[in-house]
Amino acid sequence: MKSLNADTEYKAAAIIEKQCERPEFPVFYQPWDSDKILNCLPDGEYVKERMVKAITTGLKKSLKKANKQIAVSKKMYDIQTAEGILVIINDSVEVLSPEIIAYRVSQLLEERAYPSGELLYSDIAVVLIVGGLHTIELGRGQELIPIVTVVNSYIDEHEAAKEYTRWLQRKWAQFNGVPLIEHNIQPEDFRTSKRDKPQPSRPRTLSDLWKEQYKRNSYLRHLSEDKLLNHSQKLHYEMMPYLLRGEHAKPSEERAQKLLELDTHIMEEFNYRGLDFRKLGSTMKIAIEQLQNEGKIALPNRNDRAHPGVVGGGCAQKKGMRS
Repeated sequence: MKSLNADTEYKAAAIIEKQCERPEFPVFYQPWDSDKILNCLPDGEYVKERMVKAITTGLKKSLKKANKQIAVSKKMYDIQTAEGILVIINDSVEVLSPEIIAYRVSQLLEERAYPSGELLYSDIAVVLIVGGLHTIELGRGQELIPIVTVVNSYIDEHEAAKEYTRWLQRKWAQFNGVPLIEHNIQPEDFRTSKRDKPQPSRPRTLSDLWKEQYKRNSYLRHLSEDKLLNHSQKLHYEMMPYLLRGEHAKPSEERAQKLLELDTHIMEEFNYRGLDFRKLGSTMKIAIEQLQNEGKIALPNRNDRAHPGVVGGGCAQKKGMRS
């Protein structure tokens, strides 16, 4: 059994920070998972692989120590046919999500000594990953606590170890008072989320309410990206006269409030999908040009000192990263 304690998030942040000056680096509002940022980069998979190796250096040490301890125990008690199990406990390092640990463990189990070609971790049959920092969302507010088994398929004997870890999983579920739902999925095929931490109490804003409403009813989720951008452009066409000062017709305060609510929903969908907010800015620009061409707004000259500009709206910016 090994416990992960060293927080390596700073290593991931340093790698992301080096990408910030690249033209492909996305503009976003509110913290984004690093996966969303890297998906915007043409070499995002390469950068992600570097990050995974940087933040999981402790795993290699854990596997090396565990393999040696199991080998010594098998020799000491003369039980060479025994199958070794490594249990990895993570209840303190948020950056090491279960899928990242499982992915890296799977890679490490493949490693061989040079030049002999012998497996480096041949005495570990199964790795069990346990933690309570992350959850898998089922929808409708339901969440699962993942407990992941990684089998060393490069050795012949692991059936007894697999059966024992199944027993451990059942016991762990009973201890937590939750049902055990078994799935045979690969580490790259599931995503977990960090468990929400209690936030300092503050007055709830209208924006908070609108975000919560959209989370309950994500009605834009089914739209393709093109249709989402088209929807955004139509909304900005109606909303910009309200946001821009000038002598032009404006929607009523009641309608303007509804438009701001719908704009918040769009930004929430952009954040969910990991879409570069430059695309949102483009739809706003197109809407303004259309309004100008139709004579529905007249923007003052930029050199005019009295230029009033925009009085509100969602301004996107590079604001944070969550690994």
